Amino acid sequence: MGKIKSSLGKKEILLFAVKCIVLNVAFICAFSALSAFLIYKFDIDLSWQKWMSIPTSALCAFLTAFLCGLKFKNNGFIIGCITYIPLFIFSLANLISGKSFLIKLAACVLLSGIGGLYSVKRAKRVRLKK
Repeated sequence: MGKIKSSLGKKEILLFAVKCIVLNVAFICAFSALSAFLIYKFDIDLSWQKWMSIPTSALCAFLTAFLCGLKFKNNGFIIGCITYIPLFIFSLANLISGKSFLIKLAACVLLSGIGGLYSVKRAKRVRLKK
């Protein structure tokens, strides 16, 4: 029985993984700084900080999935969920210790999947005319 050949080589998979990690770190740092600035500037009670982390993580998951999924032509929802894995590992301790674990997990997985699905559908629309 022959080997099953994949359309993605090791180099493409490695670049995809690096791109996911770099974008996740960049977006989570930027959005965390933005939410910290908003909490400080508007003098919001610190008990709201755990609830501000949900849109921060969800927006990070969506944008990372969207930008990483632009290269792919199919399986957008799966690609989007795969791009959430580095962010999940990065914030696992914070997710489990918080009371909003399931809400944040569901929002991030759903929005990362939608981001990947949207980017793949967007990539399909670009066609060359003969």
